[in-house]
Order: sequence, then structure tokens, then C-alpha cells
Amino acid sequence: MLTEVKTYTFNDFLKFYERLSECGGFEFSEGQIWDKFAGKPVEEHIIDFVLSDNFNLQDLPFFQAMPTQFHDRLTTTLQFLLMQILYSKGYIVYSQRTAIFKNDTEQGFREPDLVVVDKNREQRNQYHQVINPVMLVEVLSKSTKHIDLGEKVLEYQAIGSLQTYLIVWQDEPKVVVYTRKGEKTWEEKIYEGLSEVVELSYFEVKLPLQEVYKDVNFE
Repeated sequence: MLTEVKTYTFNDFLKFYERLSECGGFEFSEGQIWDKFAGKPVEEHIIDFVLSDNFNLQDLPFFQAMPTQFHDRLTTTLQFLLMQILYSKGYIVYSQRTAIFKNDTEQGFREPDLVVVDKNREQRNQYHQVINPVMLVEVLSKSTKHIDLGEKVLEYQAIGSLQTYLIVWQDEPKVVVYTRKGEKTWEEKIYEGLSEVVELSYFEVKLPLQEVYKDVNFE
């Protein structure tokens, strides 16, 4: 017999997130609170404890997944490179803790590894979530690969302002770029190998993989 999965409201998530604000790395999608780096929902008994009147951070029976060294290096390098080539064009690049609002039909919350916005047009809702990103970046890990390459592709492409979704592998020099070509039309392009140069056509800039993976040793 299938066990019924408990769902939570967006207000539940906001309370959970506020109480664990020092931890970060949580997302809300389809009634579930996700551990971003573990790539799976947080266990119900942990959520219920955090939401309870008895909550005490010191008693939390929870070990949160953390990003790897390669993940942190790639994210830091990408933010630096993108700021170098996009700032003069009027864009800001935010890193990991910046949240985005998923879409207008569902109260959802994601924390991409990088969020690029037009600095003169950036909009946020009452929860400080960016509602009009132009580019999102995710660095893949084994635990989150199925989400970043699956449901997040569809979720992100449903954001009307988004023009580019960049997915970066951390265990090999490989990048996938989704570029908007129409209201509901996207082009996918795969780059493999350190000699490749990623074209970010919306911004009219290029991103050499040799630079992206400069401090990553695959051995």
C-alpha cells in the first residue's frame, strides 16, 4: 500500500525557512520542502519539529547536505567571470542564496546557484524573491542531477523573463545551454571539453570552458 505523502503550505515553508535561515539551501515545490544539495525532500518528522512550538535549533535531528569543494569553486568562478562580461552590459549576478519565484500559478521557491538580472529592471515580491531573472545557472551534483536536468528545465522555461538556463557539470568539462528562441521555443546546445567556448547569444558574449574549470582537477 502506498504511503500518502504529506504536503505543506507556502506559509509552512516560510516559517521553516525563517527558523533555519542560518542554514539556507532549501526550496519549496509542489507542497514539498527540499534540501537543495541533497536533491530530495526534507523528512516529515524534521519539518514537523521545526514548525512545532517545541522547536530548538540545538535539538534539530538533521544533517543538512552541503555543496562540494568543486561545486563551490565552479560557482565562485562562474560568478566572477559572468560579472566581468555582463556588468558593463547592465546585469548583476547574484550567488547561491538568492531566491526566485517559480511562476504565477504556483507558490514555489528555488535557489539557483547563480541568478542574473537586469540591474535597472529587477523586480522582487514581498518575500524578496526575484520574479524576473534573465539567466539562471545550476552546477550539477549527483544528488541533484535528476532535478536540474528534469523538472527545473520546465519550471525555469516557464518564467517569462528568462532567456538563458546554463547547466554546468562539476565532474567533467561539460555545459548545456538552453536559449529562448520564442515565447515557448528553446534551443539546447551542449559543449564538451576544455577547448569549447560557450556562446551566450542573448548577451552576445562568450564563456571559455578553460576559464570556467580553471581551478577544477578532474583526476
